[in-house]
Amino acid sequence: CEFVVEFAEKHNKVATLAETGILYGIENISSPMWYESDMLKPIMKHCPQLAYALTFTDFSTTDYWVPLPGQTTYPGFMKFYEDDHTMFLNDTLWRDTTYYRFISGFVDSAQAGLAVQSREAPVEGKSPSGHQTESER
Repeated sequence: CEFVVEFAEKHNKVATLAETGILYGIENISSPMWYESDMLKPIMKHCPQLAYALTFTDFSTTDYWVPLPGQTTYPGFMKFYEDDHTMFLNDTLWRDTTYYRFISGFVDSAQAGLAVQSREAPVEGKSPSGHQTESER
């Protein structure tokens, strides 16, 4: 991560770790605290400038990167999840950001627009979307 931060600073970029983790999943990791001891603490010590670190997604049927209760690395993942330096999509911390509210406004407006649009009675010669019909062209 130090190389990423150094490169980003040198090139006036935002430093991130996009898709990071153990290549073939964490199911063979024997350290229950791996997420806290081997991921979070080194990042906080050596690369606190990172804007984010994104873990791999559980798309495999045999390998996984986010443990479930009862799996070896789950205790460390929960410490990682509960740490003040981490944020997850469903976190209040994320939902309270100006950016989230800004983007949500677009989503809400788009959804409201679609709802209004779908209730509008079609005007003769116009499609419900307001685009010209074949007869208008």
